[in-house]
Amino acid sequence: MIKTFDVIPEKQDEIAAVLRPADQMRRPQTVREDQNPCYYTLLREFKDQTGVPVLLNTSFNDSGEPIVNTPTEAVGDFFSMGLDALVIENLVLEKTAGVEKSDSVGVSETVD
Repeated sequence: MIKTFDVIPEKQDEIAAVLRPADQMRRPQTVREDQNPCYYTLLREFKDQTGVPVLLNTSFNDSGEPIVNTPTEAVGDFFSMGLDALVIENLVLEKTAGVEKSDSVGVSETVD
């Protein structure tokens, strides 16, 4: 992450979350399939479904809180933050739309 790159203006809205506010540049990280097959597949599937070949990789913690280290901490932050889904290994935890954060949740296994 020592290099930054310009993003063509017509694509900036598609990846606004990954752009630095000061200069609209990005600091990309790349992954090859042989390095991390699961993450590579996630990136590929996201691109296939959205047309956007980019995901935001950031720390997982609520404002003023330490970085999440355990699944229990992840689930706690998931319910206290405005997140829609949480993936832990092969499990997907999703909040049901239109209900309060602790009222309803769904859990499913991901497909390999």
